Amino acid sequence: MKLQFTNQKMLLASVNARAEVHGEEREPAGDIRLESDLPNDVLNVFHPGLKNLLYSFDKGRERDLADQGKAHEPGFTPDLRLPKLGAPLKWEEEIPEAKVTVRVAGTKQEVVLQPAKVNEFRFSPMDGGTVTFSMRVQYHPDERAAGKLACLVQQEVEVTLEIPEAATA
Repeated sequence: MKLQFTNQKMLLASVNARAEVHGEEREPAGDIRLESDLPNDVLNVFHPGLKNLLYSFDKGRERDLADQGKAHEPGFTPDLRLPKLGAPLKWEEEIPEAKVTVRVAGTKQEVVLQPAKVNEFRFSPMDGGTVTFSMRVQYHPDERAAGKLACLVQQEVEVTLEIPEAATA
């Protein structure tokens, strides 16, 4: 999977502090859920047929001027193919090694989560070509990172997701 973000505005929806047990040792751990409304093209990152499975272009539908101008663009598919399909849809794949940088929007304050696991991908397709996308990031924080993330819950942040070349092969 070649999912990457650079300063993508996302909602830090939740923060979960926990501990992982390794024998007698307890190691601080946590996970965060990040959410964003993205163009439906993000679906093609997960599978080349996923966008076309969920979206089409209905020629008989009335459109606003902006959509009329895009009607002849290749890949413009804003209409839900299966509007009664329940959501969110789950994608069962994991990025086992990633670097996730969470920045307070508009500032230089950031928390770097590395190494991090990224998983529990969710999609809620919406009419108009937008997908509400979410993912879970699992990490082992220090006290500063844990406190900063807890203070950012339910706020908009800028997220950069980087995956090493070896992890995408």
